Amino acid sequence: MSIIVMSAGLYFTKGEEAFYLWRWIDAIVFSLGLISIFVSDFAIVKGSSFSRIVLLIAVWFLAFSVLFYPAISNCLFVAFGVCAVAYAIWNKRIYPISYAFIIVFIYGLLQTLGTIGTPKGFRFEHNTTFLFVIPLVFICFSISKEELLIAFRWVVKTILLYLLCSLFYWLHYLDYFQANAWQWLTSKMVLGGHSVFVYVAGWSGYYFPTFVCLIPLVTLSIAFYSYRHKSISWVLLLVYWVATLWFCMALESRVAVATCIGITVLSIVAYLWYKISYRKLYLVVCFLALLVAGFALKDKLVVFCRDSARVQVYTLATNYISEHILWGCGSGEQEQALLEEEVKMGDNYQHIPVLPAYSHSHNQFLDEFMQFGVVGFLVVLLLFVVGFYMAFKHKNYLMFMLFFIFIVNSMIDVPFNTAYGQNVFIVFFCLFSQIPRMSNLVEK
Repeated sequence: MSIIVMSAGLYFTKGEEAFYLWRWIDAIVFSLGLISIFVSDFAIVKGSSFSRIVLLIAVWFLAFSVLFYPAISNCLFVAFGVCAVAYAIWNKRIYPISYAFIIVFIYGLLQTLGTIGTPKGFRFEHNTTFLFVIPLVFICFSISKEELLIAFRWVVKTILLYLLCSLFYWLHYLDYFQANAWQWLTSKMVLGGHSVFVYVAGWSGYYFPTFVCLIPLVTLSIAFYSYRHKSISWVLLLVYWVATLWFCMALESRVAVATCIGITVLSIVAYLWYKISYRKLYLVVCFLALLVAGFALKDKLVVFCRDSARVQVYTLATNYISEHILWGCGSGEQEQALLEEEVKMGDNYQHIPVLPAYSHSHNQFLDEFMQFGVVGFLVVLLLFVVGFYMAFKHKNYLMFMLFFIFIVNSMIDVPFNTAYGQNVFIVFFCLFSQIPRMSNLVEK
């Protein structure tokens, strides 16, 4: 039904005057889709208590809350918190907090204390709010594997609906600009004075490609996990995979496309690991296949990774770090530090006029080093070490994929510097921490 409505909208709405109309069409279709997703699966949960149903809905809302304007996300976060606290009061019980959240608290504390001595003075960074709040809310409830799989199925369907809305939004602009679809999907373009990613995800209010791809990519790993546990069909998995790859290509996000392929390969490798007997031989074959693929695609990988603008900002960042090893510019002062370093370098540095100024270093590890010196670098490094340690210790496939997605993203951007990136991380980090013991990458 959603596809029929959007197809009709695509046919009957033409021209620039339809831009705002399309936002409303997508918003209405998405809202109706959410209702239909819950109604279609209500039979599964109708035997549960009212409090468990409310909790499931709250977890579902939490997972897709970060797709939209911060104001909407914050409202859904608050709704989740209220439901979780009410559930704890109803059951007169709270649960122990995971030790892994300690490093998250340390990172949030560093972001806050790092404002001391900066030109803006001491302040509580709003970006870090939910790094403290969401983990504490998760002590209010525990969710079973079966209930988590229900919530995951709702999340997969919901994000698929979001992707379909975005792709129909893209088709409208493709028709309006009379652009070549293949060229759009395979090269960088500027249309109407804007980067083309605004014509893909702009209907939801948030469209920066590197960050907006985070939720579809995390949900792709959830889709593989849900299929492995027979919670969704292979048809839904395939449709979701195609929609995710198409969405990433339409946004022209090279790292998102590469991450999507990486998730797919890792998921297939992990799935086959438990289907074959000769595992050592299998590992050798996988390693050799990786070497062959890397050698065969060497030239294309070099072109794919080439980015003159990022190379230049890396140069500025590393030069600044070399002069401020122990402590950097403080929380949120990277832009000023980069500008000062550019002036110092003088004729040795020529700014490429892609952007008027760089607001960060386009690398999370460099950015933390710039702000907080070696302390910040070690804290964010420890965050990833703890995450991967948890994944392998508890054989948690989803936790592994979450940190794989974020470490790849952190190499070319700064997901933890924005409320959007931090919220995506802490929401799924907390959800995946609910998963009990699993075998290596795939639960037994």
